[in-house]
Amino acid sequence: MIAITPPNAESATTTLDPKITARNKAVAREFAGQFVFLSANDPEFDRKIGHIAAIGKSEETALADLTHAAMTRSLSRDQQAANGYSAMANLRTIVERLHPGGDDKALQPRKFLGLFPSARRQTGYFHRYEVEQGAIEAALSTMKASRDFLLLDTIAVNRLREAMPPLLTKLAESVHLCDCIEQRLEKLATDIDASDPSKADALRRDVLFAARQRHMDLMTTTALAQQSALTLALVTRNNTELVKGIDRATATTIAALRTAIIASQTLTQQGLMLDRIEGLKASGSSLIEAAAVPLEQSAPGDDMAASQHLAALRRALDEVSESVDSLALQRSDHRPV
Repeated sequence: MIAITPPNAESATTTLDPKITARNKAVAREFAGQFVFLSANDPEFDRKIGHIAAIGKSEETALADLTHAAMTRSLSRDQQAANGYSAMANLRTIVERLHPGGDDKALQPRKFLGLFPSARRQTGYFHRYEVEQGAIEAALSTMKASRDFLLLDTIAVNRLREAMPPLLTKLAESVHLCDCIEQRLEKLATDIDASDPSKADALRRDVLFAARQRHMDLMTTTALAQQSALTLALVTRNNTELVKGIDRATATTIAALRTAIIASQTLTQQGLMLDRIEGLKASGSSLIEAAAVPLEQSAPGDDMAASQHLAALRRALDEVSESVDSLALQRSDHRPV
């Protein structure tokens, strides 16, 4: 029984078709029988030994090509993932600078001559968003580039994974054929030990050794290919999780910016101008709408509404931090020990 890893499962086993095993036994019997009539000094003897090395060669080469193709993508994949994580770390730093904190000082209006409220402090706070807009756009743009690359990479990796199971099945057939040849050669050598000990010795020394060596090589190739399949499965999972993390971080960032725009109108009677925010659309539109709609329904100038805006702004920025932090934790969990 040869273990095979299909693209839609962590691990699975398959048993060779009985027709294949019967055919392999017949081929092995015929192949071993040809050495009965050949002298060890006959060039045909060596030529037939060379046939053993060709067993499973095409599948071995194809699997090696698939593994190479997967490895050549790994450097670009790692770089894009690193870019995405770095951009999210930058976004986390920006959010920390924008967060109003819990003491309300950043948004408490000063009083002119101790009597008349002034919105200068609040206006200064919301001006931070305009100052940070370029950095936010750069972070989101880098995250989007990483996301797009990882989506395409997942498609390419899945194609490689889909090509592996048929090759592994054929390789399992070759492993079984080598095993059958070994058994027939051992029986043949035992049968002629008494009548032709020199030929029996040549069979064990040259032919049986070649069959065992090829058997071992194919088993090694099988193990490496199965490990590659498991690695590619892990790659697709990590890609998917990182894409989801980028989507969530982007969506919560847009939601926070939309919340800040609405809050600035309420708290300072002056709209925050983030002129390119509409170009930063994310896939999580429901998150954006959930953060924005309740605020838009509040009446500007109302003290309770202002308090609600401030709470919503803190909550929105906290959600950005949480989405970035959860992805950072995911990254540390997947790092090799």
